[in-house]
Amino acid sequence: MAFGEERTQSGSRAFVRAVFALIEGGVFGLKQVAITLSEHGQGQFSEAEMAMLKDELYDLDKKGRATVQPKFVPLPKNIRFAFEACGRAYNTSYVLPVNDSGWHSFQEALKVRNRLTHPKSIDDLQLTEKELEQASEAAKWFLRQHAQLTATIERTVHGIANEMLTRLLAYPFLNPLISAHEINYSEPYKQLLIYALNQAANLGRYIRAVSSTLAQMLLFRD
Repeated sequence: MAFGEERTQSGSRAFVRAVFALIEGGVFGLKQVAITLSEHGQGQFSEAEMAMLKDELYDLDKKGRATVQPKFVPLPKNIRFAFEACGRAYNTSYVLPVNDSGWHSFQEALKVRNRLTHPKSIDDLQLTEKELEQASEAAKWFLRQHAQLTATIERTVHGIANEMLTRLLAYPFLNPLISAHEINYSEPYKQLLIYALNQAANLGRYIRAVSSTLAQMLLFRD
């Protein structure tokens, strides 16, 4: 990524912060999806895992009353947990790669972001071209993983849609309705899923659009 001669330090710092806003927002979205599907019996998350999904920490106040407080989870741990939890909620196995160059760039860029957030000197606010490249590679890596998880979930969703189609067409009483109205009664589920998949511009929008429908479909599988 070429940043050009017009690059400013303030603009560079804004870029790094924007990269991590993207990543942290994406992680939050994945966890929210897992929570939503868990409400329909998906994922089989433990109490500890649900607390991590909700970023909650439990404690007692001075009067001995139970309280809920925000739980800070280091971003590298949070990313791995969010991807695994979201995949699990969709009955899909997805392993986040953490041994490639993209993960390394993410870790290096995270150090830079933390340095900018808690500077010890004026020099800590200065960014090099290499550091900007690392932040750019971290963003690309994260978006690639989003896309791969989306594709994995999409295959699962289409598999369920096809299963529903087969089951619906197996009911003889639907044949007169189909003939009379020339309607394929498999379409309400299938088309809604396909519409959600085609309309989604990114994983966050895709997940929000399809998760509720998929959860309802899963309830009718058994």
